[in-house]
Amino acid sequence: MDGEEKTGYKIRGHHFSFVLFSIALLTSILTAYRLHWLCDDAFITFRYSYNLHKGIGPIYNLGEEVEGYTNFLWMILISTGLNFNISPERSSQALGLLSYILNLVLLFLAGNKIHETKYGKDKIYLPLSMICFSIQYHARVYATSGLETSFFTFLLLSGNLIIYFYIDQVKLWIGFTLLTLLCMTRPDGLLFYGFSSVFFLFFRCQNLNYKEIFLKNLYIHLPFLLIYIPYFYWRYQFYGYIFPNTFYAKEAGSIYILQGIKYIFLYFNTYYVFYILLLLLIIYFLNHYFFDIKGVIDFFIKRTNKEGWLSKRKYRNFFGNKIEYDYDISENKFINMELEWFFLALIPSFVYISYLCIIGGDFMFARLLIPLSPLLFLGIELFLYPFFNEKIIRYAGIIIILATFFYINPYKKGKVPEVYNITDENKIYNIKEIYKLKLKLLPLRKIFMEDGIKISYGGTQAMIAYYLDPLVAIETVSGLTDSTIAHKKIKIRGRVGHEKSADIEYLKKRKIHFHLFETNFSFVRSYNKLEFESMTTPWRIITYNQKILDDLEKTGKFKFTNFDEYLNSYIKKIDSIKKEEFTKDYNEFNDYYFIQNKNREKQAIFLGKIDSIKNIQELGNTNE
Repeated sequence: MDGEEKTGYKIRGHHFSFVLFSIALLTSILTAYRLHWLCDDAFITFRYSYNLHKGIGPIYNLGEEVEGYTNFLWMILISTGLNFNISPERSSQALGLLSYILNLVLLFLAGNKIHETKYGKDKIYLPLSMICFSIQYHARVYATSGLETSFFTFLLLSGNLIIYFYIDQVKLWIGFTLLTLLCMTRPDGLLFYGFSSVFFLFFRCQNLNYKEIFLKNLYIHLPFLLIYIPYFYWRYQFYGYIFPNTFYAKEAGSIYILQGIKYIFLYFNTYYVFYILLLLLIIYFLNHYFFDIKGVIDFFIKRTNKEGWLSKRKYRNFFGNKIEYDYDISENKFINMELEWFFLALIPSFVYISYLCIIGGDFMFARLLIPLSPLLFLGIELFLYPFFNEKIIRYAGIIIILATFFYINPYKKGKVPEVYNITDENKIYNIKEIYKLKLKLLPLRKIFMEDGIKISYGGTQAMIAYYLDPLVAIETVSGLTDSTIAHKKIKIRGRVGHEKSADIEYLKKRKIHFHLFETNFSFVRSYNKLEFESMTTPWRIITYNQKILDDLEKTGKFKFTNFDEYLNSYIKKIDSIKKEEFTKDYNEFNDYYFIQNKNREKQAIFLGKIDSIKNIQELGNTNE
């Protein structure tokens, strides 16, 4: 009978852990789907993917080899989806959600494996790190943002876990292959790959001679040598720079510490639960190198639970320990498990956080820190084991889960979701509005393509550039898609990634037809307004092309000032205009209209006025 009772308890314990996992998984999937949205920056990658799919290469504008993306592998996956008639919107969200699900599964499997190592099999396991990540609000948000965030997180987590748990050559090869793909998904993956390589050298190559160490390391780095190195050589030859254009556009090599501190603390003050990891690390190292903190903790726990008050509670089976195990794992093994995760995952995470702090972080809240969350949550779970017994760990786990769920939302009160020039982007882009805009813009795509229209745009308008598919599209706030703007020097630091703007002369030089963004824009005139029925803010005409404007007007969606008629009104009062003002106006009219449109009769009137002004000036100089 005793054996049957124990067997039954083991089954209930195993099932209970799985039930917790299933509830957390299903809830998080439904919530992530309900929160689905598309970040405007994703549409830059979409245009690269679309052009690659069309056969003109991984470029943003025809004939311009500019690396305006930092997620090569993500771009390739989206382009592959287009080959199967899957839109970038759908494929990016599906891949992001799938990656998010895999992250949760990996955290459960990893946490359960650690729990079994500590306490044996068939004990009730509270999947702490998995539940915490599943209820972290912004982890759900970025699962369906169209960005590579969740996919990058999956590659980072899976690669690290394989290297952490396994010593088999084939499995290690798979782990480093995943980390190689991580480097091709975002360049900052190189940091984590480097630390993993060092970890492998010092923690997995012990008791080997130099020859064995060399061969072992050569084998596991074959994916990097055979995949990443040729890729890097190709992209350097193709784009011409060591770093992506976005690196220069965002001044990622410069120092902007004050803004970086704001970015880092905004995230960790929002998800204050991560401070528990810092506390646990301090206690852990103090315990092992200074004095026995664990003994003090055990002393108070034993005194507090002397009467066994938990046994009187309704849920004693969950918190109790009915089965005793005699495991043969030495104390050194316990120490190594924590230390190995610290060196493999936590140290590079802290280095990465320091780097973000130095360069000023990002303008988008949480995006660059979400990939670290699973590593940190698993770190919290792992570093609870050296100090507490199974019962207390479950209590602590529940507190940690509640702290994760009741995070502090810094964007709750403000009407505009922006703090310290850091924006909570998902609150800006409504998915329904995006698809409404798509339906209005797609019918115009043929005109923009056939007429060879060139546009420039700023923040929140990359989606317009993608749906219209013009011949040329230039992002003018930081130069993400233009190397000339990207390599300008920043004079005054402001919002990260929005500190470089193209001046009107550069847009004229590029023969841009329309500018879609007015903020900090000098060329605003009464005659160059282009109104589009779907936009509250008018576009601005930079280069007036009568044919293009007539084609747009025929759609019934655009209104503009006919410049030929504007000139008629101007000519009527031409004699009353001061010569300095007239000269300035003509120079603008010439760039704006006369160079592109043959109207010799009206141009002759202006040239005649210019000649008369010159004659008067020359006569005045002669008299002097």
